[in-house]
Amino acid sequence: MSEALFRLPSISRKYQPWEAFEVKIANIFRYALGCTEAEKTRLAAAANFEVDCLAKNEDTIYVVECKTKDELSKTSQKLKEYIVTFAGKKVSISNALRFEDKTRDLVFILCTDGFEVSEDLKELASDNHIFLWDTLFIRNVENLYNAIGPRVRQYVNYGLEIEESIDDGKPYATLKIPALSYESIIGGDKRRIFNLFMSAEHLLDLGYVYHITSGDPDAYQRIIKASRLKGIADFINDNNTFNSSVVIIFDDDVRFQHLGDQENFEYKTGFIYPSKRKCSVKIIDGQHRLYAYEWADDSHKKDKIPVIALEGLSASEQAKIFLDINDHQKPVKKDELNIIMARIDPFGTGFLPNVVLALNKKGVFKDKIKTPLSTKTKEPIIFANAVKGLSDRKLFSTQNPLIYSELKKPDQTVVDECAELLEKYYSEIADLAASVDSKWINEFIYTNNGFNILLHLLEEIGKYEGKYRKLSDDTKRGLLDFFTDNLTRIDDIRGMSSEGGRRDNAKSLIYEVNKYNKAFGAKLIKDFTPREKREVKTKGEYLEQISDIENALKLLIKTSLNRKAGSNWWIVCIPESIRDRVDVYMKNETLSYLDVKDAGAREDFLTYTDIALIIDRNWKHFDTLLRPKYGALNAIETLKHVRDKLSHGKSVEDLSDDEIKSFIKAHKKLNDRLSKEIHATG
Repeated sequence: MSEALFRLPSISRKYQPWEAFEVKIANIFRYALGCTEAEKTRLAAAANFEVDCLAKNEDTIYVVECKTKDELSKTSQKLKEYIVTFAGKKVSISNALRFEDKTRDLVFILCTDGFEVSEDLKELASDNHIFLWDTLFIRNVENLYNAIGPRVRQYVNYGLEIEESIDDGKPYATLKIPALSYESIIGGDKRRIFNLFMSAEHLLDLGYVYHITSGDPDAYQRIIKASRLKGIADFINDNNTFNSSVVIIFDDDVRFQHLGDQENFEYKTGFIYPSKRKCSVKIIDGQHRLYAYEWADDSHKKDKIPVIALEGLSASEQAKIFLDINDHQKPVKKDELNIIMARIDPFGTGFLPNVVLALNKKGVFKDKIKTPLSTKTKEPIIFANAVKGLSDRKLFSTQNPLIYSELKKPDQTVVDECAELLEKYYSEIADLAASVDSKWINEFIYTNNGFNILLHLLEEIGKYEGKYRKLSDDTKRGLLDFFTDNLTRIDDIRGMSSEGGRRDNAKSLIYEVNKYNKAFGAKLIKDFTPREKREVKTKGEYLEQISDIENALKLLIKTSLNRKAGSNWWIVCIPESIRDRVDVYMKNETLSYLDVKDAGAREDFLTYTDIALIIDRNWKHFDTLLRPKYGALNAIETLKHVRDKLSHGKSVEDLSDDEIKSFIKAHKKLNDRLSKEIHATG
């Protein structure tokens, strides 16, 4: 099955949104869960109630209702009312289905699209024995199907509390696996650890991965990526094996049959008898190695995989092991890591992530922060950026509690108070901004850059006032000046991608407040030059100055090295790697976009990086003119940095105050020393 590709059928555009959603759900049950039936069905014996999707497999009947935000007027209240209505129909639906089929289990599911499904709604559905699937959960099922195909069924059924076991018709009706057992301290407790080999088939049938996008509060793992599985499957199909072990946790205590008297050894040999219950083995590390066997040839399902197994660990203990392993392997994405820490250490390393999550639940930031748990796709603020901004500013640090000075031992109350403080602060600023132009609200304040720029101001408020209570009159006046003077620059500020640029705009804002209170932020803006007082240059003017210096340096290299090393200077003084690349460029006629005055002038093909390396390697020939050495090389690097930034889509607005000052200094240094060469190349 090396070319395996799992995809749900595409949905015709002829459908209305609510119809397309019903077709999507039916496809999930038909293909992902292997149901023989998955159809809209009218139950005459249940007051003619029409079920959006009645799906059946050998063991279970799924009664599925589908509701989109357009059907229920986009309100959570309407969704709440429908949950109550659906719950009221359960008895008559059950009676109607039981009349025809008394053996299969009944499961009731309400699938939603476009709603914010609150914990209260989930609890209401759960109290009525209805499983509530939101947009994120459904998307996760689709993504899992794309990666692991019909095996996603055991994931879905596990979430539906349907217990499945390995088919007794398989050759391993009783699982008995050779293993080494030893004891080790984990989490302060002595626990058994097993070293063994399990077949890929065993692990696939028994395995389960806690994916953080599944909606499971205990989840901590990244989603399986189909794009990675194909390459690993090719490795398996070439008859390769893995040297590293898959790390697993047995949910249930496993029976270990010890063989013989081995009291003198730290380990014991014997057999383990794991449960045959599906999803009873949690995969801690190695999910992509394991699920690649779904894409590999079926003959490899019998391959033995090295395994390290523990037993009976809680979800938080599993998550800590996962993080410890991944600290030495491929790092977890920042957003996912923050969610994990919020769950396993909510008032320690997960404190700030929890503050941001609380901020996202209500008030002005409600649904404006994109987390791995988000159902929307265009939230303007990135979760990890918000957490990093709070961390960098140390606003709620126990070591430096500038804003929340009473912060001692964080708990959920403190998390909520910190979120409320931020809510109050940004709301106050939003009201001020709206008095100038409402564009400031959604195009600045509730964006990544706006959120972080305003955190700089909050940090200075903390330093000056000790604790934020409300904006002072001086701060309000400074903010109004900033919003008024920079109205035409909103797009540039929002699009700022560098931390230097954000810091520069924060200083501009604090500078405006400082006009009304000379003590406010005085240390931060001591050497700051406001934008309106800087020498204004266009991007073209910057690039022209940089190009003039570049051409002058190329001429200097040619004349200085020719004078010192003779006509063979190119061979004698230029590193071979540069010579080889230039030779290729000169032979390549497609490089007509280069500004080459003379096709024979090899130095015209040198880059700024080449120039710095050549001067460094041949410093004795440039010492008199360019000394000191590292001052000259740093100046060249500064010009290269600004040139690269402006040549790759950035504007002059993206240059920070520090970058502009460094450029002016570097340009002056080189311009003064290269006046002769600049005149010659001009």
